[in-house]
Amino acid sequence: MKKLQDFMKVVNTLSAEEFAEQFPHPVLFYSERPGAIEDFARTRMVESSGGGRIDRFSRQVLDLVVLLPNPHTNREFPRKILIGRDKQRDFVVSHNTVSARHATLLL
Repeated sequence: MKKLQDFMKVVNTLSAEEFAEQFPHPVLFYSERPGAIEDFARTRMVESSGGGRIDRFSRQVLDLVVLLPNPHTNREFPRKILIGRDKQRDFVVSHNTVSARHATLLL
């Protein structure tokens, strides 16, 4: 299940309870194309000719990559989530624009 489109096919078959059971942890999405996420920025879209609503079924959205938690951290899912290129992170993003310890989410 690499792309958001594939993820949504699975999710749409689940009830809310089944979803919570199968995906108890956060699920992140990112684009393999540099700058794609910035294209969604509302503030830049206001003055752009491409402004307006984001089509949730557009290829740009459906091609986002699903990033599930790293199952090899050997610990309970933390209140502090580490994201980075290092294989020990909670969410591993294997991309040369991502540092080993790129970001932290506090829940």
